[in-house]
Amino acid sequence: MTTSINEISVNQQLEDNDHILNEISDYKLFGINNIITHSQRITKESTRNETSILFPTSDIIEFVGIHCTFTLDGDVKDLNQHSLVSKEQLIRCTQLLKQICATVATFREIYYLSFTIINETEEEIRKSPMLFYSVNVKSSELSIITKSNRINLTDNTTFSEFLEKYSLVLVQIQSSPISLSTLLYHQNNNSFYFSYNSKLLLNSNEKLFEFLTPPQNSKLLQLKLYCKISNNSNNNNNNLIDNLTKLSIVSSDSSKNEKLIEVSTLCLVSKNISVNKSTELFLQSIRNQLTLQEQSSKDILKPCHFKLSIIPIPFTCMYPMDINSRSISDSSVANHEIRKKYHISLGLPLNKPLLRSLFQCNDISTLIKGTTAPSNSKQASVHLKDVHLELPKESQIGGTVYTVDGSYDYYHYQQDGMDDNGWGCAYRSMQTICSWLNYQQISNRSVPTHKEIQQTLVDMEDKEKSFLNSKQWIGAFEITLCLQQLYELDCKILNVKSGSEVQEKSRELARHFQTTGSPIMIGGGVLAYTLLGIDYNESTGDSRYLILDPHYVGPDQIKPIKEKGWCGWKKPDLFRKDAFYNFCMPQLPNDL
Repeated sequence: MTTSINEISVNQQLEDNDHILNEISDYKLFGINNIITHSQRITKESTRNETSILFPTSDIIEFVGIHCTFTLDGDVKDLNQHSLVSKEQLIRCTQLLKQICATVATFREIYYLSFTIINETEEEIRKSPMLFYSVNVKSSELSIITKSNRINLTDNTTFSEFLEKYSLVLVQIQSSPISLSTLLYHQNNNSFYFSYNSKLLLNSNEKLFEFLTPPQNSKLLQLKLYCKISNNSNNNNNNLIDNLTKLSIVSSDSSKNEKLIEVSTLCLVSKNISVNKSTELFLQSIRNQLTLQEQSSKDILKPCHFKLSIIPIPFTCMYPMDINSRSISDSSVANHEIRKKYHISLGLPLNKPLLRSLFQCNDISTLIKGTTAPSNSKQASVHLKDVHLELPKESQIGGTVYTVDGSYDYYHYQQDGMDDNGWGCAYRSMQTICSWLNYQQISNRSVPTHKEIQQTLVDMEDKEKSFLNSKQWIGAFEITLCLQQLYELDCKILNVKSGSEVQEKSRELARHFQTTGSPIMIGGGVLAYTLLGIDYNESTGDSRYLILDPHYVGPDQIKPIKEKGWCGWKKPDLFRKDAFYNFCMPQLPNDL
């Protein structure tokens, strides 16, 4: 495929906000047609295909080039100059590009080299725009691209909207063993068949989504793979499924030591793809994953799917699992090191556990719709975001205002089709905290529903089975248990014997918002609240408290919530002298 050198487009978020491209390194660039959508850092491990991140196998997403971010000393007036890229840099990056092209399946002739220049002086640090070259990999001919359209794929267009034109396909293999080597190296694709709702995808030039019965408009397909186990050439297509078996993959060890291999891959395909081409793509996706398994000399790898807000495409990570329990130990040293390599490759922060197996997208629909809505809600509400920002920010007592660090959603009574009036305040406070965890990219799991919170407490044997679907209250202690179980998040409990003593804890509360910044759930012997901040005068000891009240019932509109004080600054007399209080203070993780 020959590409015009002036047709390249860039995801604006990639250029302006992607912290990968702001760090000194080399990166692979991936795109759809000529739109560069995301990047991946090139490491020694990635060149050897170790701990590789698997993006969906696709007929539309492909490797399109490499990017280099480097520093340039001295006071450079105009950073938007291709001449600032040295000949040595161009030669090195061209050679690296050819090296990568030799290892990837591609039909492109024209690739891209792009460069970001970081120029640091005593006064400021400046960053150049991305400087583009086109490269013909056959002739090594370089051409400067001086004109490009800036297209924003991820800020204004959500992934679910993007899938209006494309479909995400999940391919899974289960039951009846077959050796890994048979599937990996058996080249007769006609021996393998995929099915959807018990219908086989047989050889056809029909469009895949028209071939399915009934016609499938879903943004997600879940397919199963079958293998022909009969060589009887008289079998017609109608009886073919009787001669197929669902597959599971086992390692190529001796039959006495066979180990079940789990296969779950993602594909992203256009809505116009043919049945023939799609089945080839699905099988290639499986083989890509099994190649990583084969390279793992000792461990059986388990695929985990993730969808992060800063990366527009879902992806798959492979972790060693325990053979007996079929589970992944996130606390093991080996998996910690693997996660670290994944974080470095994707440019993710090294102090947030974004890629723990605990946070994989078990509910595959979250790979499309995101994570902040309750996963089982039939009537999901639109939750207001950061309602406290509408309030005055100045201290009214001559002190300093400390507030929650980061965004959150306001959860309150009777949202999401749940009538919890009179008993659900602590559940709602926990949901607000969980939404904060998602916004801070500490977690990517769905905000738990009331039932999921109750089920967690029952599973932990903190509550009896009769607790399920009840209207029983919970408090700060139960929320601490749930946050530990669901998010592996530690919480500090601040106990106050009487409301008259809350003001004595103001310095500690201010310190929490100054250093940790998470919302605080207030429980105890009375109603639950969410604390979003404190106005504290260290000299006088005076304080006010920024309260988000989960007891609100009404429309999700800022005006009534603000005017009637459902989110507002409260005096110390909010806390009753005859009641005790527990402050549940979630602590930030500081590790992967």
